Amino acid sequence: MQRLLFPPLKTLVGSPCLRLLVPRAAPRTQCGCSCGIRRPLRPGQYSTISEVSLQSGRGTVSLPAKAAERVVGRWLLVCSGTVAGAVILGGVTRLTESGLSMVDWHLIKEMKPPTSQEEWKTEFQKYQQFPEFKILNHDMTLAEFKFIWYMEYSHRMWGRLVGLAYILPAAYFWRKGWLSRGMKGRVLALCGLVCFQCPVQMKSR
Repeated sequence: MQRLLFPPLKTLVGSPCLRLLVPRAAPRTQCGCSCGIRRPLRPGQYSTISEVSLQSGRGTVSLPAKAAERVVGRWLLVCSGTVAGAVILGGVTRLTESGLSMVDWHLIKEMKPPTSQEEWKTEFQKYQQFPEFKILNHDMTLAEFKFIWYMEYSHRMWGRLVGLAYILPAAYFWRKGWLSRGMKGRVLALCGLVCFQCPVQMKSR
């Protein structure tokens, strides 16, 4: 009587009636991919830019990773264009032998060109003290000096523009968390080259 009222547990587990009461798990697909399964990301890998900001502990603008990559990619393309322009302008400056017309070079101050005749004469007198004038251009006039001076001036101002077009957006993207860990290293390396090329260029002259 006890066995009829209380059957063994093994028989209940294998019973089809009990299987109907237990919910079945959803069948897994056999496609071999991780459909619907979110795998943990590797260190330094983030699915969205907001996750980067959460890892760094900063509040940033929530921007999808793909959108941030497009913005950074366009910025790098613009920087490449400015560098190509600097190379072309530098070649023209070299071909016209205008590279040493500006004897003084300062990164920030004295960016304004001479405006009066006296200022042009003072600048020309500085140039006359250098071997390039004494050996190659000893018969150069003030009008010819103005031409090569403006060529070198435009080249150096373009170089400043290249530096600003790179450093300012790089600092902005870095602060907003739009750069991955690997990209940060590349940005720092290129920033060092941008800051280092001007003293090296002037020293080589």
